[in-house]
Amino acid sequence: MVAPGRLHTCALTTTGAVYCWGAAELGQLGTGAPLDTTTYPTPVAVPSITSGATALSSFLDTTCAIVSGGVRCWGDNSWGQLGNNVTTGIPGAAPSNVPVNVSGITSGATAVSAGALHACAIVANGAVRCWGKGDVGQLGNMARNQSSVPVNVMGITGATAISAGLEHTCAVVGGAAKCWGGNAYGELGNNSNSASDVPVTPVGLGSGVTAIAAGENHTCAIVSGSARCWGKNGVGQLGNSMGGTLVESITPEQVTGLTSGVTSISTGYSFSCAIHSGVAKCWGTNFTYELGNGMGFGFSSNVAVNVSNLTSPASIASGSSHTCVRRTNGGLRCWGSGQAGELGDGNTNDSNVPVTVTLFP
Repeated sequence: MVAPGRLHTCALTTTGAVYCWGAAELGQLGTGAPLDTTTYPTPVAVPSITSGATALSSFLDTTCAIVSGGVRCWGDNSWGQLGNNVTTGIPGAAPSNVPVNVSGITSGATAVSAGALHACAIVANGAVRCWGKGDVGQLGNMARNQSSVPVNVMGITGATAISAGLEHTCAVVGGAAKCWGGNAYGELGNNSNSASDVPVTPVGLGSGVTAIAAGENHTCAIVSGSARCWGKNGVGQLGNSMGGTLVESITPEQVTGLTSGVTSISTGYSFSCAIHSGVAKCWGTNFTYELGNGMGFGFSSNVAVNVSNLTSPASIASGSSHTCVRRTNGGLRCWGSGQAGELGDGNTNDSNVPVTVTLFP
């Protein structure tokens, strides 16, 4: 498993150890490195997680992991998104450069997702708990307040997948998609632009959903093997052959050409990616080479394009402006923004094609 954030990336080894690379100014590497502008362009071990990790997630400057069933987070804590009941200075609580335990989730967690300024986890019986910033309902607890400890999302049991984005969260529950939080661009998919502090069902996604990914202001899901996206579409991130500020969608749209064979999906700030019939594909902005297809920053695409020079992709994950693929042999390839070493190839260059992450060939 690999977890790209804003300017950093973390990954799991086969033994459950965690390695991270990139920027460390907010403690997002979890290694105890100083909170300064030093960058780490090759993977470094997280000393306190050498085994037992089973899940990992990052989106902005916070990373969370499941270790022996408990949830631990590190990095930015400005809105309580570390979940460790630190309230001093919120907003603006001090970050942590080492993993800390999320209050009340010491066992039974099966999935975790770190969003921009909040995070969520699936716990026993498929219930969902969230913590951090909650001003537009992204915690799903019928309130619009921040919480430095996990709160229960209303009405959810049996969840099998979770994804926290910029200001909204989505889950897969019994084959249905459920979303809550900010909805200015229709990212909840329920034919509305009103925020919701309780889960709602995107139109037409009451069954068949197997995976979901919440991005900046858009969302994508795998539905019966097809890719569908909804929300903001200013640069074609919905992949429906359209783009521009007047063609956002408040209901799910079919991604052009991806009607079957989709096995993994991810969303970044203004782009989306998927594995389709064994090929990695991306669509949306290419300002920092997010599409990975060898084209320059002026090229964006409102349909899926093939990522170049990449074979045997098994799963895909996107951060703010870069994406990584884990190959079937366990190797990692990343592309896009590399300004802080977040591509893990030993330098701080952007790349418009996948590069090999050191230590994960």
